[in-house]
Amino acid sequence: MRRSLVLLVTFLLALASHSPAAEKKDKQAEGLALIERARELSDIRAPGSPPFRLEAKVEVLGPNGSWIDGTYSLLRLSSEKSREEINLPGYREVRVATGDKVWQVRNVRYMPLHVFQLREALQVQSRLKLEPKETIKKIRERRHKGSSEKCTTVKVNEWTERELCFDEATGAIVSEKSWKVAYEYSDFLEWRGKVLPRSVRAREEGQEVVRVKTVEIIDAEAPDLSQFEPPPGAAIKQGCDNPEPAEATETQEPVYPDRAKRAGVSGIVSIYAVIGLDGTLHNPTLVRTAGPDLDSSAMSAVSRWRYRPAMCGGKPVESETVIDVGYRLYYP
Repeated sequence: MRRSLVLLVTFLLALASHSPAAEKKDKQAEGLALIERARELSDIRAPGSPPFRLEAKVEVLGPNGSWIDGTYSLLRLSSEKSREEINLPGYREVRVATGDKVWQVRNVRYMPLHVFQLREALQVQSRLKLEPKETIKKIRERRHKGSSEKCTTVKVNEWTERELCFDEATGAIVSEKSWKVAYEYSDFLEWRGKVLPRSVRAREEGQEVVRVKTVEIIDAEAPDLSQFEPPPGAAIKQGCDNPEPAEATETQEPVYPDRAKRAGVSGIVSIYAVIGLDGTLHNPTLVRTAGPDLDSSAMSAVSRWRYRPAMCGGKPVESETVIDVGYRLYYP
């Protein structure tokens, strides 16, 4: 009888270990391990990392549908001292970080859409972490271009998911896909124990919009410290190496104008704005138009949005965003 009881207890414990709750916990742990491994492999900005200089060639899809060539450079001595520069025809931006302050200068008062898309493509590390409300939904294996990959689906909120895929052999991230944007990472190089993608490509709704090709990454030996002086005419703001992103708390659905409906007008309106310390939007600027009626409707709705501002060390900091408002007509 005692042996039967022991066997029964063992069987019940085995069943409990494979319960839905246990499987969910295991899946969460596995997904977090995949993300953390990729982050450690590629994070050249981690505390204690050696100073470096990175140079890249970039291509962005311009407003008229043609490709625009430019350059990106980053000189980083530490989390408290760096210089970043973007140069494109008609656009130049310089950011110098010293201590907890950032001096920024650009030749326009806003960030054009293609520059915002470029900046998003460069932020690999921001994708290799889970925000507080994100959870691992599932994990799958796949063969892609002759390699074995593990992919984890992350539930962002009730309506949105993103999928991160990692090379099984190296652990490096190879892609991220969401409902609208997809990023591809390839042509990896090794530097100082890190594994970095030379090539980054971004697609928006299937259309390629950004290409980044790293030309070199080298040790920053005896840099010219005058490069870290505030650029002339620069605006100063609070700096933060890895802020907690802003989150919309109050939104308003835009009204689809009757005249645009009757004319069959649809499209995406994109609005650049600064999310202030108070959670309101400052300097809203149209960076992608879908016609005057839709533009006006989108701007009217978005101007009423409110945010929990980006946070850094428990304190609010300003952040820049581009808000997309889509108008689509559906026919039975």
